[in-house]
Formats: sequence, structure tokens, C-alpha cells
Amino acid sequence: MNTFLKNYGQSLLLLAGIGIGGVCGIVFKENAHAVAPVGEFFLNILFTLVVPLVFFSVGDSICKLHKQGQAGSVLGKLFLTFLGMSLAASILAYLFIVAINPFEGFDSSFTLSGEQNGRFEKIPFSQALVQAFSVSDFSELFSKSKLLPLIIFAIIFGFATARTDSSKVAAFLEQGSAVFMKMISFVMYIAPVCLGCYFADMVASLGGQLLTGYLKAFVIDLVLALILFFVVHSLYVLLFAGKDGLKAYWSGILPPSITAFATCSSAVAIPGNIQAAKKAGVTPAVAEAAVPLGTAIHKDGSAVAGVLKIAFVLAIFSQDIVGIGNAAQIIGIALFSAIVMGAVTGGAATGELLICTMLGVDPQMAGVIIVLGLIVDMPSTLINSSANVVSAIVADSLNKRGKKHRI
Repeated sequence: MNTFLKNYGQSLLLLAGIGIGGVCGIVFKENAHAVAPVGEFFLNILFTLVVPLVFFSVGDSICKLHKQGQAGSVLGKLFLTFLGMSLAASILAYLFIVAINPFEGFDSSFTLSGEQNGRFEKIPFSQALVQAFSVSDFSELFSKSKLLPLIIFAIIFGFATARTDSSKVAAFLEQGSAVFMKMISFVMYIAPVCLGCYFADMVASLGGQLLTGYLKAFVIDLVLALILFFVVHSLYVLLFAGKDGLKAYWSGILPPSITAFATCSSAVAIPGNIQAAKKAGVTPAVAEAAVPLGTAIHKDGSAVAGVLKIAFVLAIFSQDIVGIGNAAQIIGIALFSAIVMGAVTGGAATGELLICTMLGVDPQMAGVIIVLGLIVDMPSTLINSSANVVSAIVADSLNKRGKKHRI
């Protein structure tokens, strides 16, 4: 019993807080908005800490990997792992959509209000890429909506620190990472109450928007998320880490996964995911590089949601989704949109704009599919978060096997 409580006590408290919050959102409806500031306060603190944590942890891990002569090998295996896992998730989602099309008979006259549609302006595809991977000013790097440029900056900073052999800067990165991890562990003590308040407000806000078509999409996304989370991810871990690794994985993955699910932010779960990866036996430097990097560019859940969004748009224009050409288009766009999506709540607008641009439809359609994005955000974020731990396990295993072969 003591071992059970040690491994899952935090998860049970988080689930209790979220469950009570959800019930309050349903029962009190608009009145539940009164507790929204508590949840927003908690998220603001976490996001304030997560941004510098990403810089320190990525910079420190890249510096260590480079000094150990593993940076190129580990990063290469990580990118291949990210791509392979996201591709597999997208294919699974496409097969589900073909088998059970939730948008069949969709009313194409449905639109959002002009005010919501007017928020989106058409931008060239090349410009969208530039905005996704870079910023125009150094100060913009330290924003929760610019994690990908920050990751790139931290990688370069880590390499430069290792190449200049600056021990003081290297120690600064290592100690900074440890300090921010400890700060976040303090904040997580109030997570059950604060997440409950956040969840109550969210349920009160979105409950009435689950129309028939959206509800079907949510059910499919949730089913896919559960299959990926419990079955596919377990198979990955079992294959690359064995039975002991699988047991260690499940003893540490639930707290960060529940946090990601409740907040719709995989960035908030970065510290917990790093600890879960280390607990599963991943080399610390690999875990500290894989999880933050994966948070920025590895989003299996967003790729699955992207397939749903693309099928939604194609249904509006009465376009077929069956066939090799259609499958390649849907899966390819879903993968790319998932890469450039922000890792925080509300960051999906970039991905939805890219979907419209790459499909060649009016970007104002993003105002329509954003509703679907909101509805499937929770199960999508769950997979985005947990997949980062799995990818760390896979990449670390591949790296260790490669080293053995070289010996």
C-alpha cells in the first residue's frame, strides 16, 4: 500500500481535483467561472517557470551530450523516433476516419461569427515557416508561445558552451536546470486544487459546444488517445526497455500525463516527464534533451487531431478522403501542422492556419476548425505529453544498442 501511494498518490489527488472541478463546472455552469482566476494563477506560475527551464535543461543536456561525443548520434535517433511515432499515429487516425467518418452528412452552411473569422489573415506559406522556427528579436525567445525558436537557440547555446570548454557557463546551465526543476516541484503541491478550478471553468465554457459532429470527433479522438496511451506506447516501451522498463514507465508516467490532460499543455508536464523518463532508465542527458525538444516538435496527439481537422475541412467542401493520394495529403499536412503548433494552451491556431494554407482554402476556415481543436485538445495533449517519454526511451535504447555494436 505504501508503495502504491508513493507511486500513484499524486495522480489520485490530481484526478480527484479534476473530477470535482468537472462536476462543479456541470452543476454550477456560468457560476463556475468565479474560480477561473485560481486556475489561471497556477498556470501563469508554471509557464513562467517552464520557459527558463526549457532553456537550461536543453542547453545543459546538449552540452553534456557533446562532451560525451553523443550529441549527433542522440539527436539523429531522436528525430527519427519523433517522425516514426508521429507517422504511425497519423496512419492509425486516418484508418479510423476512413472506417468511421464523423463528418458524414455535415452541414456545410455552418460557420462561426464574423468576429471570430476576422481574426485570421492569409499569410504566405514561407512566412508561416519563418514565424514557426524563428523570432525577430531576442526578447521574443522567452515567451511560452515561442518554444521552438527557444529550443533551437538552447541547442546552439549548448553546443557553443561545450566547444568553448567554458566550465562556468556549463555549471550555470546544470545548476539552473536543477533549481527550476525544484521550483516547479514546489508549485505542484497546489496542483490538485488549482487544476480543479481550471477544469471547472473549462467545462462551464465548452460544455454547450459539443454538437453532434464535434461530439463524434471527440469520441474518436479520445478512443485513439486511449489506444495510443495504454496499448501502443506500452508496446513501444516493452519492445525497447523490456518488462522492467515497462513497469518503471507506468510507475512514473501518470502524474505528468494527468497534468497535461487537465491543462491542455504538454509544456507544463516537462519536469514530470523528464523525471518519468529517468525513472524508466533513460540516460539523464538524453531525457533532459528528448522531453523539451519533443514538447516543441513531437506531437503525436496533434497529428491525430490534424487528421480529424483536415477531414473536417474536406467534408465541408464535399471532398473525398479515400485513396492513396488523399491519404498522403491528409497525413503529410497533419504531420507538418503538428510540428509547428505551439506547446501551450491556445497555440493550435498556427497549425490550423497551416492546414488551410496547405489545403488551398480560405484561411478564414481556421475560424471553423478551431472549435474542433478546442474539443479534442485534452486527449491530444495527453498523447503529445506521454509520447515524449516514450520517444526518450526508444531513442536512448537505440543509442545504447549502437554503442554496443561499435564496441
